[in-house]
Amino acid sequence: VIISGGRDGQVGIVDVREEDPLVEVIEGHSEEICAIKIHPEKSLFATCGNDCVVKIWDQRNLSEPLITYAEHEAAIRAAAFSPMSGDIIATGGGTADKKIKMWNINTGETIKTIDTGSQVCNLFWSPEYNEILSTHGFSQNHLAIWKGTDLTPVASFHTHKQRVLYMGVSPDLTTIATAAPGDTMQIWKMFPQRNVS
Repeated sequence: VIISGGRDGQVGIVDVREEDPLVEVIEGHSEEICAIKIHPEKSLFATCGNDCVVKIWDQRNLSEPLITYAEHEAAIRAAAFSPMSGDIIATGGGTADKKIKMWNINTGETIKTIDTGSQVCNLFWSPEYNEILSTHGFSQNHLAIWKGTDLTPVASFHTHKQRVLYMGVSPDLTTIATAAPGDTMQIWKMFPQRNVS
């Protein structure tokens, strides 16, 4: 299944196993979709919009979102479901917001908010460390690590010169690639596997 979002705010769900692969198009947001995150265990996904809203959807019933979260004050480019609790998500706001918010996808209750000081571009939640890696744009263009329990800062890295708009995670979840326009791509052994005895 492929889930995509458009500049028109629509969400397309495609099942490539079907003869007619387009399954459904839903009116997701009033402005363009900036990020989509699929839940690692449940049939849920999150859509994040330029309209400052996050919506949680159930793939089995797309008639309306399960919940709409409107606590950010700018476009939302980043989201990561908690690997420790299937009911928690972290979302990150743009330049006018600069916040990472951890919240419950069933109730919409905000659990914790942290002001990062910069536009939030990407989020990755490490299951082994229970830490959240964020990449940032204006104005610090940095990477940061936060505790997955309460968003306490762990470390920050100021090696990029431009907005860190792009991030990829290796299949084993240990290595991160970050890139910025007109800047370098950097490879980080951010979450090395711990020795298990």
